Order: sequence, then structure tokens, then C-alpha cells
Amino acid sequence: MKKIILILAFCNCLAWSAAQSACFLFPAASAFADEGRWEAGCQSQCRLAGTFTAYSGLMLPFDGDKSSSFLLQREQLGDFRRLRCDAAYSQSFGSIFSLAISCSYHSLSFSDPFYGCKRGAAVSLSACFRPAETYSVVFAWENPFALPYWVDGEQRERIPSGLRAACVYRGMESLAVTIGAEKNCFQPASYGLLLEGSPAESWRWRLGCGFPYFRLLAGGGIVGKRCRCDFFALLHSGWGPMLCMSVSGGFRSGGRGGIHE
Repeated sequence: MKKIILILAFCNCLAWSAAQSACFLFPAASAFADEGRWEAGCQSQCRLAGTFTAYSGLMLPFDGDKSSSFLLQREQLGDFRRLRCDAAYSQSFGSIFSLAISCSYHSLSFSDPFYGCKRGAAVSLSACFRPAETYSVVFAWENPFALPYWVDGEQRERIPSGLRAACVYRGMESLAVTIGAEKNCFQPASYGLLLEGSPAESWRWRLGCGFPYFRLLAGGGIVGKRCRCDFFALLHSGWGPMLCMSVSGGFRSGGRGGIHE
């Protein structure tokens, strides 16, 4: 079990490092979006063969103040495999506050069937507070009801619970600043800082760091008319260098003006 806990902590770190769009990390943020969004990405650890994380997501706003989002994640670390599927519903209340509820399916397994497979489902909550166009604060509470994994029809240890929060400031024309924090029930709190700049319409850069487990992320992206492609290099004190790539795009769908990536 300790091995699985460490792997899950590693996977959570990767999710932050890839800097997924707010609408997938914090579903409540999508309630303010004025267009649909799709995104896919993958990450690989350079020193360990057979180690990768891949995800794909779709967000659809509707009725002006509501949205739904779907996320599929696949993670592998050696013989260990994890599959997660999320579906979320978000709704805004006025122009500054929104809530979201998401349901997720989890599957943990090893390549050797002797170790079996754990499956479970969890419910998570998310909130977004946007008092001004220049900044927003988002929260996510993973598995607050402490729902468990199931093995052969029996309840086992609970699916890890955790809190995640971020503050995004976009008061400058070509620079965005994000400060984030994360705490789960098995690991100490971790913090991160991410800077994003867009000196030109066709490309952007991204630089970030995290602690107490040292993480340094640097990369950039090309912005096209229909999609955007980002490449990153991540240096982690415990896992060494990692490579990350993501492709994303937006499409018009009924909604209202709000958060833009």
C-alpha cells in the first residue's frame, strides 16, 4: 500500500506540473467560460522506462451559466497502472461565484494479476470565486466523503482525499501569475508558482517552481488559429527530468464571457 501511496503522490505532482487548464483541474472555473474546450497531453519520466501519464479532456458550456466537463487519465509506473475517469457539472451563481460537483471512477492494478485490482468511485467538490476580471481564486476538495476502494466485493482503504487551491492574477497584458497549493491525506502540503507570458500572438512561455519537493518547470508553446501546442521540461528533486507535451483548442459553444486560458 505504501508503494501505491507514493505513486499517487507522484502522479498528483505530474498533474500540477503539466499545468492543465483550470476547467479540468478545477471544474467550477468552467462555469464562466464563453467557449468549449478540448485538451490532450502526455508526460514521461526520462530515467525510468515505461513511465508515463496521458490525459484527454472536453469541456462544454451551455445555458449561459452552466457547463459540463469530462476527463480521462491513464498513468503507468513500471508494473503499476492507474485509470481515472471524471465527469463534472458546474454552475455559476451571479458573475463572481460558481460551484461544481464531479464523479470519478478509479482503477488501480498491476501487470501481474496476482496482485489483483482495486476499483472505486468518488465524489469531489470545486468552487471558483472571481471578484474581478483580473484575478480569480479556485478550490477543489477530492473525495470529501472518504469513499473506499473495493476488492472482490469488499471495502478496502479509502480513496485518497485532498485539497487543492490556486489564485490566478491576470492584471498585466502579457503576463499571468498563478500561486497554488495542494495537500492530501498521506503527504505534506506542497506549493507552486507559475508564470506565463505571451510576448507575441503566435507563441508564449511558461516558467514555474514548487516546494518543499523541489520542482522546476520551463517551456513554451505555439499558438495557432485553431489549436495550441505546448512543450515543457520538468526537473524534480526525487524523480529527475521529465518531458511534457499538451495540445489544446477551443470552439464556439453557447456560453458567456469569462475565464480565458
